[in-house]
Amino acid sequence: MKSADNSFDKHRHAEADALLGVAPEPQITVTRALEEYWSIAADRRRGKSDDQRRRWENPRKKAVANFVKAIGNLPLSEIGPQQLRDFRSWWVKKVEDDDLTPNSATKDFTHLKDILASVTEAMQLGFELPLRSLRMLKDDEARTRPPFSVAWIRDRIMAPGALDGLNLEARTILLGMVNTGCRPSELQNLTRAQIRLEDAVPHLSIEGVDRTLKSRNAKRRIPLVGISLAAFSQCPDGFPRYKDKPGLSATINKYLRENSLCETEAHTLYCLRHSFEDRMIAAKVDPRIRADLFGHALDRERYGAGASLEQTREILQALAL
Repeated sequence: MKSADNSFDKHRHAEADALLGVAPEPQITVTRALEEYWSIAADRRRGKSDDQRRRWENPRKKAVANFVKAIGNLPLSEIGPQQLRDFRSWWVKKVEDDDLTPNSATKDFTHLKDILASVTEAMQLGFELPLRSLRMLKDDEARTRPPFSVAWIRDRIMAPGALDGLNLEARTILLGMVNTGCRPSELQNLTRAQIRLEDAVPHLSIEGVDRTLKSRNAKRRIPLVGISLAAFSQCPDGFPRYKDKPGLSATINKYLRENSLCETEAHTLYCLRHSFEDRMIAAKVDPRIRADLFGHALDRERYGAGASLEQTREILQALAL
């Protein structure tokens, strides 16, 4: 009975404090700061079309979402130098893992700092955030990935039994990268309809199915040859274990390290993509075809439809492992 009375008293005191205006206000979290920011920065959106407004808002939403994902939806009062340094470290790793440029991180930092500084000032929160701790990334901070040598891929990674301890889906994606050079995220999100093993030229169709591609150039078709064709025959329906989920690269990289399958300490799964390009360069593959296979932009306008699947299969078969 006493605990019930205490609970009632606390509730009554809380109501009284609220009526008197002395109850503490809810803390401003990072996501709430974004909501407040739209009103604070309303003048910056004035005169923009719907599409222009969307393009202006989305990078700011992304910056906040990334911070929440990496550090948490903290109250602004709890964001100190350490949290900002941790976010920066998260971005350094993301640039490496996802093959991004430091400019991607710079955009996030710029928008996040603007949002947080604008809100703390406009709402007179009574403190100043240590935003200088969020230093921009330099071009040399993201490591240049070394390619795996052909001998290492053939004699170590593809050695009988070398990948037996890796789950089937992860193993298929790893071997699928060897002769396609695809990004891990592109392979792990493939659907059955995109893995076209029964076509005259077995191939992968990289499309934006239920997700956006990295760029418009990323939409492409890649013939399956060698070990990559054999691997995909084991997972013709796709990769439900990893589709639209994190953890693939971490799982494979951990396995490679623990089983001495990294050629050097700097090698990761993504280095297979670099190796694929080196093999195409050594084979004197036309730059337009290399760009098309990688989903990269050209430094000139694209003319014509490019090489056919039959032509690219012939090229890839000559350098396949």
